[in-house]
Amino acid sequence: MQTIIKAICVIGFIFFHLSVANAQTTTKKTSTTKKTSTTQKSKSKGAAKTHTAVYGKEIPVTLKNLAEGTVPIFAGPKEDLKDVLKRKTVGGLSTNKLYLRVNEVVCILKGEKTVSCAPVKANTTQMEINISANEIVAK
Repeated sequence: MQTIIKAICVIGFIFFHLSVANAQTTTKKTSTTKKTSTTQKSKSKGAAKTHTAVYGKEIPVTLKNLAEGTVPIFAGPKEDLKDVLKRKTVGGLSTNKLYLRVNEVVCILKGEKTVSCAPVKANTTQMEINISANEIVAK
């Protein structure tokens, strides 16, 4: 008799938890009040105010590396600085030709951090990495 009562209690307990349990969803619940809709509007206005840089014409730039070792660099729009695919390495004591747009940057990297950056201006024709590979200068 006790085993039947225990079995009925276990089955009742399982059915109770199945009726109460809800699946977890990845979408947020939204309410239909006006307060939520005004909050959403203000967020979308803030996203529309993002500043985009204007890049000029493409110019050739000569990059001289005066350091003896290879130096990891980034050359391109500043917004793409974290993009690993846009990073390059320049050899030690080398001269490299880069084709960049006005208002882009050339930065020396060390791991995930930037050591030094130089902007590309309309009259920039040469850039130089110093002997210790800790500074880049536009000429």
